[in-house]
Amino acid sequence: VEDYRNLYKLAEKKEIYKNLFNIFRIADDRYNSGIFNFQKDKISPNINIDDKVLKSILLHLYYPESPYEFSVLPADILGNIYEQFLGKTIRLTPSHQAKVEEKPEVRKAGGVYYTPKYIVDYIVKNTVGEKIKGKTPRQISKITICDPACGSGSFLIQAYQYLLNYHLGFYQKDIKKYKDKIIQISENSYQLTTQEKKRILLNNVYGVDIDPQAVEVTKLSLLLKVLEGENRETLQSQLKLFHERALPNLSNNIKCGNSLIGTDYYDNVDMSLFGSEEMRKINAFDWEKEFPQIFHRGDAKHAKKYNKNKKLSDLCDSALNTGFDVVIGNPPYVSSKEVPKFEKLFFRKRYETAISQFDLYTIFIEKGIRLLCKDGLFSYIIPDAILDRSSAYSLRKFILTNSKINTLVHIKGVFEDPSVASVIIVLKNNQPTGENEISFYKYKTPDDFFNQKYKYENIKQKRYKSIKNYSFVFLSNEDFEIIEKIRRGKVLFGNISFMGRGEELGKSSSVISSSRNRSSFGILYGEDIQRYLISFNQRYIDSQFVKKNMLLYARKIVVRQIGDDINASFDEVGFVTIQSIYTIIPNKDCNIKYILGLLNSSLMNYVYTKLYRSKKLFPRILLENLRDLPIHIIDFLNSSEKQIHNTLVSLVDQMLSAKKQYHSAKIERDKKLYKQKIDILDRKIDGLVYKLYDLTDEEIKIVEEFS
Repeated sequence: VEDYRNLYKLAEKKEIYKNLFNIFRIADDRYNSGIFNFQKDKISPNINIDDKVLKSILLHLYYPESPYEFSVLPADILGNIYEQFLGKTIRLTPSHQAKVEEKPEVRKAGGVYYTPKYIVDYIVKNTVGEKIKGKTPRQISKITICDPACGSGSFLIQAYQYLLNYHLGFYQKDIKKYKDKIIQISENSYQLTTQEKKRILLNNVYGVDIDPQAVEVTKLSLLLKVLEGENRETLQSQLKLFHERALPNLSNNIKCGNSLIGTDYYDNVDMSLFGSEEMRKINAFDWEKEFPQIFHRGDAKHAKKYNKNKKLSDLCDSALNTGFDVVIGNPPYVSSKEVPKFEKLFFRKRYETAISQFDLYTIFIEKGIRLLCKDGLFSYIIPDAILDRSSAYSLRKFILTNSKINTLVHIKGVFEDPSVASVIIVLKNNQPTGENEISFYKYKTPDDFFNQKYKYENIKQKRYKSIKNYSFVFLSNEDFEIIEKIRRGKVLFGNISFMGRGEELGKSSSVISSSRNRSSFGILYGEDIQRYLISFNQRYIDSQFVKKNMLLYARKIVVRQIGDDINASFDEVGFVTIQSIYTIIPNKDCNIKYILGLLNSSLMNYVYTKLYRSKKLFPRILLENLRDLPIHIIDFLNSSEKQIHNTLVSLVDQMLSAKKQYHSAKIERDKKLYKQKIDILDRKIDGLVYKLYDLTDEEIKIVEEFS
């Protein structure tokens, strides 16, 4: 399009900035892109930059100083470069040196995370691709796509490319009919005219970012995509034909502002508290005002309908068609701890999902869904905390209540930290029906994603409403049915027990001793607890250092916190416990050994693991989840239940004894014998628990195969 060494030649001249500025003016006249907007810019024409500085910069754009050929770099590589650029800021030091450093928000987030192209492609295909499938260019011209945190524009670039490919394929089916839309570049090879590429870009692609640099980078990236495949000759011929400059002005499509905060932020506040710099940082953005073509389509028509309709709901249904057809992106991951106080208060008032220690991505999701028109499609890649973290409870509730989830994709290793997993969510802005099903995929690595090696379940959305905290657990419908059956009519464990944690002590604490005195208690650590067994390691603590005396009851259940499965035992001595052990004291009308048998059963571990266990680096049992376990309360007037209860208590007594015998056995033959007895007792206890919860043979098989 331009002479390759155009800028290189400037390095050989004097007054480089003046000559460079002239090139910018010519570019503005030719391309009309808005990138070089000198009507608004009064500073650039008067800047004076030393030739030595500019010469070095220009020479480093070309070989041999630069190993890169920037004119042929793919858009996703450029996007990665731009993303890193957006994470930097220039600070002037006291000694008047320019220092490039990470922006504070980037530093707190641990760096810039560029979304890999394969993730962007997947999201675009499952939103833009689904939205335009089978449609004509005229129908597609009304479809709008938005990224509310566009960054370097990677999602918008790929969405735009998808649209270009679709249109080209459509026009090639009838070349004669659409000869004004495409041009032939070689035998059997065509491309869209620049005019058509401009039309598609202006009609369909929108974005917002709070960072003005990001906005300019996104504009530039999209405009480079318009010029892709063009040369000086093709541009010149099209300029003559259409009498327009080469590039569109994207000022009405890509805008700078705070996607989450509108000017109502300043309602009922003293404006004297906000200086110009503070307001610039907040960068309030009114979506309806900035994009009237999206949010005020057909207002007059709606007003007429309102006059005719008696029901407000009729008007609302009509107005629902305002908004974007597709919202996509990768929102910023910022903890509410890093959000300024006034902004945090605003978010809590304006957003349903801004509860507790929320993350900004949660309200970006809520905002994104609210920006959609009816039946609009939404997709973000976000941290997998959305699946089960208690802080994302309100977000899951909002999603389940207000949308139909199409797909959940859980994948590890998308970003630099391989231990961090991500989730792609695809949903439709429509009220969910009872039969809506979610396709849930789990990939261990990006390689598994490429090779389509995954675990898969097709899950009815309504099932998640019956799960504590609406957690998006990966279960089959059979698992859901078993768990719903187990929970039906049962009492939550937390409602019939006192539960607490032990003392806040460390192993190296100076108050721990290996010798006992009259006022000391034995103290247990997590490693001392196994199923039906306490292995006391002769550690003691003086009573003066024990704060939680209520936990010193002789008869209590102790549960180890660290581990994948429930490990519970019976303390009849009265040990002190540290914080990594949970202490459970059932109500007096509940036999403690009956409860212990339920806790250690295969069925209860099946329920806990299916609902709450996530495969993290440091797995642990959570007290809040133990409280939610379904406990069968015995009807002692029912002779059959009474018999099961008494037998179960007897088996637990035998198990406690067998575990001690196995642990103290010195001869391998004895260990083998006691191990056999333990296995038999486990099967008998499990069999009684299955009877109490009325499981069928098929349901028992599913539980046993999992265990």
